[in-house]
Amino acid sequence: MSEKSEEFVIIETGGKQYILEKDTVVSIEKLTDQKSKTITFDNVLLHSKNGTLSVGTPYLNIAVKAEILSNETDKKIRVFKFKPKTGYKKKQGHRQTYTTIKVISIGASKSSDSKQTAETKPSKVSAKTQHSDSAKKSKPSVSTKTAASKGKTSSKKT
Repeated sequence: MSEKSEEFVIIETGGKQYILEKDTVVSIEKLTDQKSKTITFDNVLLHSKNGTLSVGTPYLNIAVKAEILSNETDKKIRVFKFKPKTGYKKKQGHRQTYTTIKVISIGASKSSDSKQTAETKPSKVSAKTQHSDSAKKSKPSVSTKTAASKGKTSSKKT
């Protein structure tokens, strides 16, 4: 991150957090949605513009648009396990795939479609809770008797 930049964000994707500025090229975990050449990140944790800092709880209502440049694979990692005196040997390899992106714009608000779905979800939840409250009222209550209410007391024999 350069010192002279005026605006940056911290986004969350692939279980990791990245600091992004406009026109920054970054390699992130492979994205499954490769149909379009542009992608929008909605999980913005922090936004800074001209010294003004906004922190989300957990996310801000800001979107970051980026262009997908390429899909790449990292160097192969070789893992070799063995146990002495038994002849046990196991060799494994792994190549992590990455997507290279370039940030196009920062600060565009999220689409109205995502706001609409967020507004409809609480109404469905409230309808379910009202239904479950009425179901709880119809159940008969069962009282339990304790040992003290029956007249029995616990005593220790010495």
